[in-house]
Order: sequence, then C-alpha cells, then structure tokens
Amino acid sequence: MRTQFISVADAKRADISVTYRVKPCPKNSSPQGSVFKFCKEKFGLFVYHTNNSGIKLDPTKTTFEPLVELPVTVDRKKETHVIAIRPKAKGFYLAFLDKGACVAIYNVRVTYNYCNKNVFNTLVQFPRTVAPFDDTDVTPTEGKCVVVNSVNETQLIGYCDRTGVWNASSDVKCLCEPGFGYKETSCQG
Repeated sequence: MRTQFISVADAKRADISVTYRVKPCPKNSSPQGSVFKFCKEKFGLFVYHTNNSGIKLDPTKTTFEPLVELPVTVDRKKETHVIAIRPKAKGFYLAFLDKGACVAIYNVRVTYNYCNKNVFNTLVQFPRTVAPFDDTDVTPTEGKCVVVNSVNETQLIGYCDRTGVWNASSDVKCLCEPGFGYKETSCQG
C-alpha cells in the first residue's frame, strides 16, 4: 500500500503518526507444523523522498527507504507509533509492506511544525519560520517593532523551537515612544 504525494514544503522535520493493530500469530500449530509457518507479527513502513508529485510509483519496483518495522500490539489493542524524519525533498510517499501479518491500519497522520508570523503583546513580530528538526538546531531570528510609534531598546531576537513555539527573553520588546501609551496592542497618544 502506498500513499499519495505528501507535500512538506521546506519542513526540516515531519512526524508520521501511525495508529494500527497487529494480531499475534497463534501459539499452537497444526500437526504438520505448516499452517502458521508464514504468519508474521510486524509490518514495515518505508519512505520515498521526491520533489515530483506526479510520478507513479510501484513500491515493489522503486527503492523506498525503510523507516521502521511496527510490531505486534499488546492485548490486540490499537497502538500509535510516531516516527520523526528529516525530509530530503519537497515531499515524499509512504509505503506499507506486509509479509504475512494480520494488520489493521486505522490512521496515518503526517505533521510538521512552524512558528507563526506573530505579534506578541510586546509589540514584536517575528516572521513565519519553519521549526527545526530538534532543539539543538535552533537559529536566531530577528523580529521587528510593528506598531506605529513604538521603538526597541534591545536586539529583537527570538528562537523557533521544534514544536513551533517562539522563545525570546523577557527583554525582547518594543516600547511606546514618549507621549504615547500602550493600549489594546497599540501605542496611542
């Protein structure tokens, strides 16, 4: 089974969440010992990175990169497994390979994070920024004062974390110019 093209644009990390169930193989076998010989207790998840959304891929004939083997679920209950990948192109295809497991896939969700273009109550705006793969990969981003009659006294630097949340120190703010007061997200005279 293969997905349609999944576009991730400039994302540096994509989280693939798979909700599934795999039944365990029966413990007892037939007198001949061959009935359950081919029963498997896991299935594979693969990825194919590409910039082209219009290609027809056959997972059995195209080199998909293995991501993970998803194991049997405990007590025959649904499980959700999350895999983080570093996209190598503008998008990718996912493929699932089953070689004899009794599998039910309930949900597959692909997400990526970014920090919104945002005006904080400090009158500072940071641009929409793609979140890093992890928090060791954050880069400083410069913000700006966006309200008329406001100025900054410090460098306006923020950091977009991997969850898509802006982080900045408490001194990163714009202040109203003399003669203006802060009221409802603006400087009014």
